[in-house]
Amino acid sequence: MKALKITYWVSTLVFATIFTTTGTLYLLHFPTFVKRATDLFYPPYLLEIIGTAKVLGGIALVTPKFPRLKEWAYAGFAFDFIGAIWSHFYVQGLGESVRLLVPLSILMVSYISYHRLQRWPETAIVKK
Repeated sequence: MKALKITYWVSTLVFATIFTTTGTLYLLHFPTFVKRATDLFYPPYLLEIIGTAKVLGGIALVTPKFPRLKEWAYAGFAFDFIGAIWSHFYVQGLGESVRLLVPLSILMVSYISYHRLQRWPETAIVKK
């Protein structure tokens, strides 16, 4: 069970850190992300919507309480990846869309390990 907890927390923290950071860069209209969005023919205001969702989703994933909110965050990130994969595939081809499978895999590891920990509640919460 200790390995499962470590797997969950490492994958969740890595994912949440990456997407909270990128969400913040979306909100700040960092030039790289603005270019990426315009290359996909997205309007610039969409950066605020996606950025806000990424920051809030990253926070929700690392918050130990509120399991329903965590489920919504996992679902939101999955929908985000589905849209991103199709957008990149449609505009830039297979190469760009395949690289998005890496963070999607990290999300899946976090999600699966989270649910396995929920099956054994005594291992899900560290008691003091």
